[in-house]
Amino acid sequence: MGVEMVSKLLRDVAENALKLMEADGVYIFLCDEETGELGLGVGVWASGKEELPTDTLRKDSLAARVAATGLPIFLDDIESYPHPPPEARRWGLRAVASLPLKREEAVLGVLSVVYRAPHAFDDADLRLLASFASQAAVAAENAQLYADLEAKANELALLLKVANTLSSSLTLSQTLNTLAEEVVSSLDITLCSIALLENDSLSIQAAFAIRSLNWNPPIGKSFPLSSLPTLQRAISSNRPIPFRQDDPASALPQHELEALLTKGISSGLILPLSTAGRTLGTISLGEMRRWQRAAFTPHRINLCQAMAHQAALAIERAQLYQKTIEEKQRTETILREASAGLLTLDSNLLVSSLNPTAEAILGLKAHQLIGKPLPSLFTQQPSPLDLAIQSHKRIPPTETTIASPKGPKDLLLAVAPLPDGFLLSFSDITRLKEIDRLKSNIVANVSHELRTPLASIKAYTEILLEGLEEDDPSLRHKFLSIINQETDRLAELIDNLLDLSRLEAGRFQVTRQLLSLSQLVQEAVSSLSIQAQRRNISIHTDIPPNLPPLHADRELILTMIKNLLSNAIKFSHQGGRVDIVAKREQGHLALSFVDRGIGIPKEDLPHIFEKFYRVRSTTESGITGSGLGLTLAKQAAEAHGGTIEVQSQLGKGSTFTVILPLPRSEESEHE
Repeated sequence: MGVEMVSKLLRDVAENALKLMEADGVYIFLCDEETGELGLGVGVWASGKEELPTDTLRKDSLAARVAATGLPIFLDDIESYPHPPPEARRWGLRAVASLPLKREEAVLGVLSVVYRAPHAFDDADLRLLASFASQAAVAAENAQLYADLEAKANELALLLKVANTLSSSLTLSQTLNTLAEEVVSSLDITLCSIALLENDSLSIQAAFAIRSLNWNPPIGKSFPLSSLPTLQRAISSNRPIPFRQDDPASALPQHELEALLTKGISSGLILPLSTAGRTLGTISLGEMRRWQRAAFTPHRINLCQAMAHQAALAIERAQLYQKTIEEKQRTETILREASAGLLTLDSNLLVSSLNPTAEAILGLKAHQLIGKPLPSLFTQQPSPLDLAIQSHKRIPPTETTIASPKGPKDLLLAVAPLPDGFLLSFSDITRLKEIDRLKSNIVANVSHELRTPLASIKAYTEILLEGLEEDDPSLRHKFLSIINQETDRLAELIDNLLDLSRLEAGRFQVTRQLLSLSQLVQEAVSSLSIQAQRRNISIHTDIPPNLPPLHADRELILTMIKNLLSNAIKFSHQGGRVDIVAKREQGHLALSFVDRGIGIPKEDLPHIFEKFYRVRSTTESGITGSGLGLTLAKQAAEAHGGTIEVQSQLGKGSTFTVILPLPRSEESEHE
């Protein structure tokens, strides 16, 4: 039965009563189920007017007294009563009969029949009035039932709308703002604020108000929970707390009202936001319009509680989503910045993810691998991955080798089973393995380089100790000279090792001073003149006299020049020539050592600056050396911010060029 049908029934009852009672007017009021207050119903007048006397809605009106007591009132002549009802004089009434519309002792409304002249109500009138009241009560009950059904349908639709609106929001801020706006709109109230618990404080996170309200909510402001006793009580009891500012018993303290809502609020409701025993915060509703007296009735509070529960679920979901996003970002950052390579395979052994370190180690980009089987990288069979697939158990870090696009690599690989695949974590230990092999080579080379001069020293010392035949002084001098040379060779080797160690460890203190390159070169030439004379090597220098001084460490630069000059002499042909050329170019000083000797094979050029590395052709030709001179020269150049380059042709000779930066003042003057 629709509203129109109920209204028509009530109007039919009123019109029949008007006609049969020969009255001047009949009006019917319906009681609000929750408040018990009268609401406007229908009214008919013999004059044709359809106005309803609003005075009859006052608490001291005749109809209101009938609704409150449930008893009928009959006034034959109002002027004969000492306290006439207030509406009588305004509407010119002289006689009134008001009957309650009752169903099972519940007052559903009031039927009032009025006259503008005195009227004596006899038994027939009373029977008619009782009949009309009964008919109106049935119609009122139907109206109330329909209103209840309609209200429940509207509530369900409202809750569904709120749920759908909130479900479309994932971020916490969006969820809270949407919730505040939806609550104000759906409940037709003035404003709403939402506060979330943060330890022992409440922080205002969202608010919304009707457009006509100029309100600046304290978004982001936190309040100690102890300073908001009403909210504290709502949270601890997990119950809604309604308030009316005109009711001292329920009025909200002013400081709480201003903290959560704003001045001028006449009534409101504090609701805890809780789910599964966990309280997330509170939602505060406020109403300024005083005529909205039924804004927070018990029925409305139940509806608000249902909405608050939905809101709590949405907030919890948004918080979980936010934590998930934060955890995802944290995990992605860890994976991205991890120094180890990480790669995951799905249940079909297809690559599902890998981090940048894994890309760098494998020499393959993510788009080349994701969604594809892992290429046959492992050169050792069975690989740690094969073992993990077979046993479905974790394989601890194991050394293995892979064939990457950049060549073979040594890995330390661990494999762990996942619920839907495998996790491979690996580190590139190629360099470490190379260093380990290099250490072994260094130990072997150092042992060899030390053993050779020591063997010579020991042999000649033993001969001298045993005594020479005929005590030949020239032979003794020869043996002692050899011992002296081998001792110098040992000392040089040890000095080179110590200098190289200090340079590589960064412990060598570079003491810079202004130095003349020409003087340093002449000093080096002088110290190596005997070595050059033995092989009949001529040394020519081309050092311009106007070269600016170097700002460098004297010991390091001199050692570098000696090593490069000694290297050029050693690898020159007998009777050859070595040139030392210096020139200035673009703020740098270039010092070149040119020989016309045996040259260096192309495949050896990338390795000649490595410790103890010696070209095979030199060892086969009997040229001695420790393999440290070029390494030390390179370290000395780099300690001064310089570089060293080499150009060589096999059988034609080599050119080593050191590029050293000039002091800024010299560079500026030249420019």
